[in-house]
Amino acid sequence: MTQITLREDKNLLNLPEWQPPESVEKAKIRIVNFGVNLHQHTYLVGKDLIWVKKELKKTIQADAFYQWIENNVWFSTATALRFMRFAHQCDEKKKLFPYHGSASIAKNGEAFKWTLNFLSNHIDLIQKGLKTQTSRYYYGGQFKVGEEVFIDLKEPRVAKIKITKLEEKTLGDFTDADAKREGYSSIEGFKRVWIKLHGEWKPGDKVKVIQFKVIQWLKD
Repeated sequence: MTQITLREDKNLLNLPEWQPPESVEKAKIRIVNFGVNLHQHTYLVGKDLIWVKKELKKTIQADAFYQWIENNVWFSTATALRFMRFAHQCDEKKKLFPYHGSASIAKNGEAFKWTLNFLSNHIDLIQKGLKTQTSRYYYGGQFKVGEEVFIDLKEPRVAKIKITKLEEKTLGDFTDADAKREGYSSIEGFKRVWIKLHGEWKPGDKVKVIQFKVIQWLKD
């Protein structure tokens, strides 16, 4: 899996100034145009992507960001997530680090891994041990069984989880057992939530199903 490295070079640069774009459309224009070098470009693009993701979550279904990436920018979702993590790490350190696209951003000696984003009520279900599965059209990473990844809420790294099973199935093949792993008492309950998030339930739609277990909570 391709990763990024954050190197603590001695000659750190100052962070460029970033202001939120006026709209999602303006963000699209900025993302493909700005930055005076690779490091600034990556940081500023990452900041805009973080902003776009938060804006889309306010009005559209949870997975809309990944569709937006596919429809509006030239780079892949995986690249977008690397840019976002790089920007987040630079903000944490308040320094612009050199960007190396082949490595993993390190924090306190630990490499950043892929993340899964959850709504706050789903985080609550996970904390109660009621949700051990998530299903979505897109998930932005290339996960493997046994891999440890982070789950996000509004800020990265809410908890660390281990992937225990991966499969692709149609919505029509979902059972009550799937619904219970998703945190709901029946398939009808899960279906209502799915329609609320995605607008409709199409039995023939294929989705990615990820089963997991929590290893460590990183935030109270």
